Amino acid sequence: MSISLYEEQGSIGELPHALEVVDNSRFLFFIALAIDAMLFIAFTGGFLLLRGSAIAWPPADLPHLHRAMIGISSGALAIAALLLTLTVRAQNRNALRLMRATLVLSLGFLAVFLALNILEWKSLFADGLPIRTVFGGLYFVITGAFHLHIAGCMLYILSKYRWTLRWRRYTRSAVSIAHLAYFVCAMLVLWTGIYAVIYF
Repeated sequence: MSISLYEEQGSIGELPHALEVVDNSRFLFFIALAIDAMLFIAFTGGFLLLRGSAIAWPPADLPHLHRAMIGISSGALAIAALLLTLTVRAQNRNALRLMRATLVLSLGFLAVFLALNILEWKSLFADGLPIRTVFGGLYFVITGAFHLHIAGCMLYILSKYRWTLRWRRYTRSAVSIAHLAYFVCAMLVLWTGIYAVIYF
């Protein structure tokens, strides 16, 4: 029995969908997130080990750890994570105005987080560049790596905002903003652990 060209094209067109079992972008995203988590856990574990051997806390290496200021910055990070969660909900409802508003607000709160942490760095450098000490070196490595992640996230949010300016309807198919929300929520969990180890 002969098969028509239309049937052949239809079967060929359906074949990739049948074979596509794993979403590659989501798989790579979670692999990268797991590597990040292991990196931060390793450095934070080293800091915790050194802290356990310290007689007093904070040690003389880190004379000005402003818990209140960094606590406020942590709150700003939490609000940014919440706003990005609302962004995903707005995307699922195709509410573009709300989606754009939450993206901009989350960008602002992430900027507050970075600004307060930069003030903390400035005060530490003013006390004699403690990066040359063991505690100071680990502090700057851990927080510096985290700040780079947040800065990269801010650039990504800005690019996504510009991207949504071209949207009109049917935005539910884009998964990148959902991945962004997952990422910032994961960063919030990591920062909570870092904040507890370093400042308490």
